[in-house]
This record gives sequence, structure tokens and C-alpha cells, in this order.
Amino acid sequence: MKLEILALCEYASCLNQRLTILHTFDNWTTKTFPADVSGFCVAKLRFDPDECGRDYSFAFRATDPDGTVVFVQAFSAHPTTTEDALPYQLTQILHIRMKLPPGPYELGIFSADACLATTPFHVLSVS
Repeated sequence: MKLEILALCEYASCLNQRLTILHTFDNWTTKTFPADVSGFCVAKLRFDPDECGRDYSFAFRATDPDGTVVFVQAFSAHPTTTEDALPYQLTQILHIRMKLPPGPYELGIFSADACLATTPFHVLSVS
């Protein structure tokens, strides 16, 4: 299994295996707190044919600087093999909404409590 994309963005969609991602970001700027952070988490995973045919559990998880989980959303997959033995592609798009104080955060994708990848993001105050 390979993670090809992990992103925070303003909008995402997938139609006919064509992924559209608009306005990726790693900073959220606001005048009021807690900040109403709203957007989409996108993960694109690819499974080789020998990894297909079993169940997988995943979770998007956001943490604050102390490691406290501020957001978590689980999802599962059961990849199947294709006739032409091409890798199975899974694109997961999740709309998120969090109320957060200013500071650094980290979004991660996890499989069976193993971290596949993380990406940082910051909630900032406008002067």
C-alpha cells in the first residue's frame, strides 16, 4: 500500500477516478477564536494486487502541539483486484469542521494505529 496524496484543501471531488483538488492550504488565518476551520481532507492510496482481498481500517486524525487529538474520522476499505491486475486505487475525501485556538497542528492518516503520513497546518491570528 502506498499513500500518494495527503492534503488539506478548500474543495475536493473524484469522478471517474479523476481527482480534483482546489486550493490546498497549510495555514488558516482568522480574526476570531476559536477558529472555525472548515475544509476537506484528501487521501489517495494505491494497493498492489497482492494487497487486495482483505479489510483495511484507516483514520484521519488531527492533533495539537501536545499530541491531543482534536479531530478523528475513521473509514475502511476492502480493495479488490482488477481484471488487468492493475493496482487498486482508493481516494478518500472527507469534509471536516473544527473549532481550534491559534497554534500549530498536524493532520495524519493512520492504518491500524500506524502512522502512514502527516502534514502540518497552522491556525493564525490576523493582526
